[in-house]
Amino acid sequence: MPLMSNRPSLARLRPPATLDQTRPDPARPEAPAHPRPVRLLPAPSGAGPTDGSPTDGGVAPELLDYLFDDPAEPLPRSESAGREVGRVLAETRLAGWGDDSVRALLATRLCRLLPDLPPDGRDTVTLVALRTLEQLARDHVAHVRAALASAIKDIGCAPPAVVQRLARDVERCVAEPVLHCCATLTDADLLAIVGSQPATWALSAIAGRPRVSAPLSAAIADTGDHAATGVLLDNSGAVIPEPTLERLVEEAAARPDLQPRLARRPALPP
Repeated sequence: MPLMSNRPSLARLRPPATLDQTRPDPARPEAPAHPRPVRLLPAPSGAGPTDGSPTDGGVAPELLDYLFDDPAEPLPRSESAGREVGRVLAETRLAGWGDDSVRALLATRLCRLLPDLPPDGRDTVTLVALRTLEQLARDHVAHVRAALASAIKDIGCAPPAVVQRLARDVERCVAEPVLHCCATLTDADLLAIVGSQPATWALSAIAGRPRVSAPLSAAIADTGDHAATGVLLDNSGAVIPEPTLERLVEEAAARPDLQPRLARRPALPP
């Protein structure tokens, strides 16, 4: 007769299986050790699978990994701004690009970082930031474009392509602040907009800019828009050429609204 051992069997010492200790299912494939990275920018419609390669012209997120490493020494201003751009884009991705309020906040935060990015615009982070701003300028929600316009109108280094698109937007809440304030718009840009016969509010926004050159003033007055011409005459920063003033003085006989405005001009033709 075999001797019975007083030690409990290993089966009795093994704890019962729990939900957290489920046995592996041989039919279920194991998860890869390194999951496929998530892109920081949304792929446009019709784009191929996002496997980390920049098939949509964007930048693969693994190229921005260094943005999230804690530096051992203080960083230059431009590099610090670059890391912040990476964080902003990552937070936006996590919060959900489909939420228009998230995109509006992204536009505001990126515009605040623009002055601190490298001026040449050739580094990876700056290219990502500019490409994102271009996407936001084409956003289908006016509220998002308006948030971008409001944030970018006072940025001296605003990307010209983004500003020009916003300036030609059909929504007044988007185009008006850019037309009125943005210094990135050149006289050539503004003359082209005036020549495209825009709405009265657009002409008035241009006429009320802090500085209006003589050619631009003449072009606004030549449109015959009464409201924009009145704003132009009230603007002490507008340089109105003498031939244009002479013509307006002649028109004032039939337009009493011009008379007090002309009287307030610092110089009138004799």
